[in-house]
Parts: sequence; structure tokens; C-alpha cells
Amino acid sequence: MYLPEHSHCLYCGNPTEYGKDYCDDDCRELYEAHEKEEKRKDMRFYILIGASLVLLLAVGVAIKLIRG
Repeated sequence: MYLPEHSHCLYCGNPTEYGKDYCDDDCRELYEAHEKEEKRKDMRFYILIGASLVLLLAVGVAIKLIRG
């Protein structure tokens, strides 16, 4: 059995015409929304890590100043 050359939808994984990234506009929109949310999550994570490091450094400096 021979399968014609094809691609798979980046969102749902269904077969699509060769070279197409999505099977329809709904999947494209859902994929883009998912990617946007993932970028937001990543940004929140990096901000949290940065704020935690600043807080730890501030606490360390404060302790060092208190101890003299």
C-alpha cells in the first residue's frame, strides 16, 4: 500500500496536504493561541526566578549587614 506524500497538522496531528502546517483555520488558531499561552507561562516563570534571585540576594546582604 502506498501513501501519498503528506504532512501532519501541527495542532491535531491529522494528515494534511504536503507542505501545509494545519488541516484547517481552526487548528491554526488553536495552535497559535496555545503557543501564545506557552510564551506567557515561560515569561512568568523567568520573572519569578529573577524576582526570587533578587530577593535571595537582598536577604543575604541584609543578614550580612546585621551581623556586621
